[in-house]
Parts: sequence; structure tokens; C-alpha cells
Amino acid sequence: MRLNPEMPTEMGRIINKALEKDREVRYQHAADLLADLRGLKRQTDSARVVFTPSSAQKKLNVGKSWVATACLAIMALAVGIASHLRPSSAPEIDSFAGAHLCLAQAYWGKGLYLEVINEFTAYGQLSGDRNSLDFAAALAKGYRSGGWNGALSKALETRLSQRKTSYVSRYEIATLYASLGDKDRAFEWLYAAYSDRDIGLIRLKTDFLLDPLRSDPRLLELARKVGLSQ
Repeated sequence: MRLNPEMPTEMGRIINKALEKDREVRYQHAADLLADLRGLKRQTDSARVVFTPSSAQKKLNVGKSWVATACLAIMALAVGIASHLRPSSAPEIDSFAGAHLCLAQAYWGKGLYLEVINEFTAYGQLSGDRNSLDFAAALAKGYRSGGWNGALSKALETRLSQRKTSYVSRYEIATLYASLGDKDRAFEWLYAAYSDRDIGLIRLKTDFLLDPLRSDPRLLELARKVGLSQ
């Protein structure tokens, strides 16, 4: 598997081991993967990095790639462990819905929008969640007629409609408005999420879906209210 050349060698080793076709070679237990990831974190924490505006941006871009590759590794590990435990006569069934949700977010960050739609669809099918299936269908319909902005618009319409009969995170709706470039509506829903104590607000400073709002002082102020460090 070809990986980002700026990714640490150890991270590449971990990902390749998680994606290894030979199940005798890849990780056999989640604890083994976790141990290696913790070791990698210790290495990166101890490394000295000189930050400049350009290197900070480079770090952000590399971080997005890490999200995707880490999700791929976790999904591969989950499927690998399942196939190891599954009787040889049993059909190949991918039942890890959460991994598809993780992949959808990762592909979104990388701009691979057809893959985003496919992963949201897989998540809806495996989880059995009607709202998720409708969300994925709206993305697909909008994408066919208007590209990614069309997909986001249709998905937003669907989420707003679903709120009439079931719970939909106000934070999620805010991220859709932000992705569409409607800053005022995005903040309107972020403030509503704050009033609702929406758990999604813990991602205010790291969620790439809020990147269009980064230059707006309202975002820093809201992060301060939530209690996130400056």
C-alpha cells in the first residue's frame, strides 16, 4: 500500500501490518494494535518540531491523511479478526458498521466524495438505521444532479426533515451549513448545539468540516464558552 511520504515510518509499518492479506502476519488482537499506536505516540510526542505557518498547515494536511489511513487500519483489523474467528464455511459478511462511518468521514476529509456516499450507504445498511439510509440516498441524489454541493444541500434538507420526528444533532446540521459556506446559519446551529449541550462541540477546534469558519472570531469565542483550551 502506498502511503503519504511525510507519514512517520512506524505509522506506515502499523498500517501495512493491519492491512496485511496474510492473517497470520497481521494483528491478531486489538490490544496489539493499541500498544503499537501508543508507542508511536510516545515517539512523536518526544520529537522536537519547529512550527512555522507553512509547517503548521503541512501538519494539518498530513493529519487529515492520518485520519483516513488510521480508519483503514482499524477497519482492516476488525474485518481481519472477524474472518479469523469466523468458521471457514461461513459467508464473508462485513458487519462492522462503525468502521464504514469512520471511513466516510476520512474520505470526506480527502475529498473522495463518491467513496463518502458509498461508505454512508454501507453504514446505513449494516446498522439498519433508516435515517442514515435516507441521508446516504439524499447525498447520492444530490451528487448526481449538482455535484458535492448538491449532495450537501439534499442531505441538509433530509436532516432538517428528520428533526421533525427524531433526534438529529444540531452540531451535525451546523457542519453541513459550514460546508456549504453559509456561515451565519452554521453559527446559528452551533449556538443551538451549545444550548443543547451537544457532545459534538468537543470537536470545535479539530473538525475539518468547520474549517470554513476558522477565520471567524465567533468560533474562538464559542470554543472558549465550551471550555476548550486556546
